[in-house]
Amino acid sequence: MSGIDKRDFIIMHVDDNDKAVYIRATEGTGDNLLQEDIDLGYVDYVNYTIYGTLKEAVIDDGENEIDGGMVLCSQLVADMYFDDILTNVLEMTGFTDTENIECISIEEAERRTNHEPAPAHKVRYEFFGYDKDHDVSESLMTVITDGNVADIASLLDKSIKNEERVSKSGEPFDWLQVSIDFSEPVYYMDTPISGKEPDDYEQDGR
Repeated sequence: MSGIDKRDFIIMHVDDNDKAVYIRATEGTGDNLLQEDIDLGYVDYVNYTIYGTLKEAVIDDGENEIDGGMVLCSQLVADMYFDDILTNVLEMTGFTDTENIECISIEEAERRTNHEPAPAHKVRYEFFGYDKDHDVSESLMTVITDGNVADIASLLDKSIKNEERVSKSGEPFDWLQVSIDFSEPVYYMDTPISGKEPDDYEQDGR
């Protein structure tokens, strides 16, 4: 649930007939916690309001709400895990089929209602030279970009095939490897940026 504030978020639920409802879940201010709730051990709560459109959930003025209420919590919302808050809200509202839900940050909901394009996602590519004889990979370059790195990868691959890149042992690298967003380095030709399928090339003695 990266990027979602557990104190204020929206849950979208879509039923089997593709009808959607939007649940705005917000940390309570404490004003509505009764003494009898405190006596029962509750220390905090989450307010929820159900709307028929995402825009109504973003505005959240209660004018067009379908239903609403509060979920009492035995620990402070600030100390709770997001998944526990989500589960409690879903149980209270009756939308327990979690396969049909999506959690949305308020910022993302505003972007969608304003029909703004999604922000570009930057990817981290790290290029390695692989020395087969010594079974080691050595980092050559790291690129973080939302663009295409195919040209960079192709140039590095060509320089390795021409034996222009050598390992710390002094031996030429045997092939290029690529790690995408900290994944395990894999043979360059097996990656989406190679532009080829494994059957389209010689596998350099692998």
